[in-house]
This record gives sequence, structure tokens and C-alpha cells, in this order.
Amino acid sequence: DWVGTLERVAAIGYRELEFPGHLGPSAVECRRVLDRLNLVALAGGDVYKRLDERLDDVIADAQTLGKRYVCCYWPWLDGGTNKTPDDWRRLGDTMNALGRRVAKGGL
Repeated sequence: DWVGTLERVAAIGYRELEFPGHLGPSAVECRRVLDRLNLVALAGGDVYKRLDERLDDVIADAQTLGKRYVCCYWPWLDGGTNKTPDDWRRLGDTMNALGRRVAKGGL
């Protein structure tokens, strides 16, 4: 019951939210409910692999929802342990490239 959950969140006083993607059947419907409840979808994102594979969809949903920020919730496909300096540099390069695309989308 995504609408009921948002109604409860609004009723207890929250105004800004962070969540991945959208709630409900579409970003447009989610935005309609958020607006009705005076809630703001401030940020959201996904794990690195999905951002890398479908960033255009993430950006489009974020724009529709009025989000300001796109987050990477977890950059590794494994446990993230035993990474080398080169692993971190490659991740930094990739995240910077994704960040440039997000910024071009106004986020």
C-alpha cells in the first residue's frame, strides 16, 4: 500500500524523502501523490550496476519526481573487500562519468 504508506509518512510530519526509483505504477503517478501530500522526493538512486546499465531511466524518473540528487547506494557487485588502489581509481573514474551525465540532467 504505497499510497497509504506515504499518507502515514506525511501525517507524522516528514516532508522530504529519499527512495530509489519511484513508488507505485509510474513516476508520474508517484509525483501526483507526493504533491497531494506536500511531500518532496529529494533524492534517490540505485546500486552501481543498475546506474551503469540504466542511468537514463534513473535520471528521467528523478526529473519527473522533482529529485535534486541521484545516489549510488553500493558501488561493488561483491562484498567490497580487498580492493586495490587501482580498483578505487577505476570506480572513481566511472562514478565521475556517471556524475557528469547526472549533472547534464540537471541533478
